[in-house]
Amino acid sequence: ASPFCDAVEAGIRRRLPDAQVCKLPLADGGEGTVHAVCRALGGSVNKEKAIDPFGNSIDSYIGFCHRGKTAVIDTAAASSLATVKSYPSFSKGGIFSASTYGTGLQIRRALDHGCNKIIVGLGGSGTNDGGAGAAQALGIKYYDEDRQPVDARLGPSVLDRIAYVDTDELMPSLGKAEISLIYDVDIPLTGDSGCSVKYSKQKGASVKDIEILEHNITSFSKACARSIGSDLSEAAGAGAAGGLGFGLSLCGGVLRPGAEYILELYGFDTLVKDADAVITGEGKCDAQTADGKLPACVARRTKMNSNAPVICLCGISDPSPALYDVGIDAVFSLCDRPMLPADSLKNTALLARKAAFNIAGLVSALKH
Repeated sequence: ASPFCDAVEAGIRRRLPDAQVCKLPLADGGEGTVHAVCRALGGSVNKEKAIDPFGNSIDSYIGFCHRGKTAVIDTAAASSLATVKSYPSFSKGGIFSASTYGTGLQIRRALDHGCNKIIVGLGGSGTNDGGAGAAQALGIKYYDEDRQPVDARLGPSVLDRIAYVDTDELMPSLGKAEISLIYDVDIPLTGDSGCSVKYSKQKGASVKDIEILEHNITSFSKACARSIGSDLSEAAGAGAAGGLGFGLSLCGGVLRPGAEYILELYGFDTLVKDADAVITGEGKCDAQTADGKLPACVARRTKMNSNAPVICLCGISDPSPALYDVGIDAVFSLCDRPMLPADSLKNTALLARKAAFNIAGLVSALKH
């Protein structure tokens, strides 16, 4: 289980030594999806080398379940925001040369390994290339108006040059595999709610950069629609991971809400039926939490199957009526005194134990 789950259990048992605690390390398609899925399915996480958004070799990982027939991949394993931030080019236009090619290579490796089911967590990316790089790694080819090849490994800077998209050389094994693309944000590819406008700023893009990224990715999506005869850009989740959801959809991947997908893997609806309380959490709990994020999904599924209260633990608490509308009954910040964010992160386990100790006492008192 995750360290956070372990800390919460320790706090509960300190107050209620005989309590039955069911720990489910969850994810919603963002970072941690590989470990959550491998925990649910009894798989293992293997270390491996990968290619980062700028084409350099990095240490990475991939999960395998079902005797190696199911692969689980985090976008953040090869195409992470943390990696992009570590380069001097961050906030200096580096995003224009950041590609998801490395994530595509991980999927390719899984297919070559013989996997017939691949789960890709679309979250934590430092890219905004519409998934063009990943799709190229899987066999898609791009051409400009003069039918000259365009290399998507160069990132979003070349997307507006793409006029034709050729899917004829996609890996044959893609057609025999089930590719689930589980997203943490259900945004489309383009527009005011799309990946460029909503998320590229946190990836180092300036206001002017955002305009160019939006223009380029819109041009790319139109070229794809003309070439394949179908516009996939408006699908929920197409804009997840800087549009990786869109690019992998071109390769036959199916977009699915991440939190719902992982709760189903665990059999959550059955597990929660006899619960006295459900504790969930995230970094910051506010009105956005109600928009389909993991705690909101946990709350909704709990209320469908149980009368148990749902309590959200978080680093920063900014409660909104919308939280209670989706079934969250109480929100508590882990911080028990004024402290710097660095101190909160350093002492998360201790703070989680203390909060869980108090929650256990309250739930016990209310129950009796």
